[in-house]
Amino acid sequence: MYKSIFNYINYSVIFFSFTLSIFFTAPGLANDDLDASKKPLQSLTLNTQEKAWLVAHPEITIAHTFDWPPYSFLDNHNQPVGPSIEFFELVAQMAGFKFTVHPDGLWNRIYEAGKNKQVDIVASMTITKNREKWFSFPRPYLFLSSYIITRKDYQKIKDRDDLKGKKISGAKGTWQIDDVLNSYPSVSMHYFDTYSDALMAVSAGKVDATVMTLGSALYDISQKGIYNLNLAAIYEKDTDLISFGVRKDWPELVSIIDKALAAIPEATKVKIINKWMPPLRAKCLLKKKSNFLTQKKQ
Repeated sequence: MYKSIFNYINYSVIFFSFTLSIFFTAPGLANDDLDASKKPLQSLTLNTQEKAWLVAHPEITIAHTFDWPPYSFLDNHNQPVGPSIEFFELVAQMAGFKFTVHPDGLWNRIYEAGKNKQVDIVASMTITKNREKWFSFPRPYLFLSSYIITRKDYQKIKDRDDLKGKKISGAKGTWQIDDVLNSYPSVSMHYFDTYSDALMAVSAGKVDATVMTLGSALYDISQKGIYNLNLAAIYEKDTDLISFGVRKDWPELVSIIDKALAAIPEATKVKIINKWMPPLRAKCLLKKKSNFLTQKKQ
């Protein structure tokens, strides 16, 4: 059954690529009536401590990764765009606080900046138990799946256990690197600054495979025309819980963001997802998982 699914997915890459090229290059699309952030939103019911915290902290700093399309990346005007950005803008609007965007967008650097409290929030962060040493998390706003990406002419990986002893590329500071190495210590890991660079290393034959989120892989395959790649196998399905990593000494902010995310109408969430990831099923990316805390990665 899995083989037929993967054959379908690989065949669909061509269709996805065509669809993505339309949605990501259509002029004015990001500012049209699909922009859910411009619609009126309900105000939040905050407690006394949360209100006092907002008065004492009227402006916060958030860091976005600039090279994780279609979730968070720079547009042609060097402005951060994507669902992660739009979700946070809605949160800020509903909570009533101002924010500044950290100028650096390289993941491993903004992750360290968050750990050192040089920024208050790091967006697009996968919830893991290890990261809870430095960050607190409101509820996730995306539920993503990760895939093993290989070249089409490389047939030695059929499932995740086949990663043993292989050369794997990964983006520095991402959870997939740690997870692969913990699960398969015999892997030879090659580190790159971005997911895109890790993917290109596979295409160039420098490594055997990489592990990354499906939407990001499809975007790069489409935009960069690297059609010699193959979705070889599912690595993990719907377990990549994406949230905002908040500095641990600000529990009030975590509570405020959580309330705001809970108050965003489901229809608004679906519109945001469909705007940036039209080939993917929005409902799959917005699954309500009341038990997500028990599914955190190590």
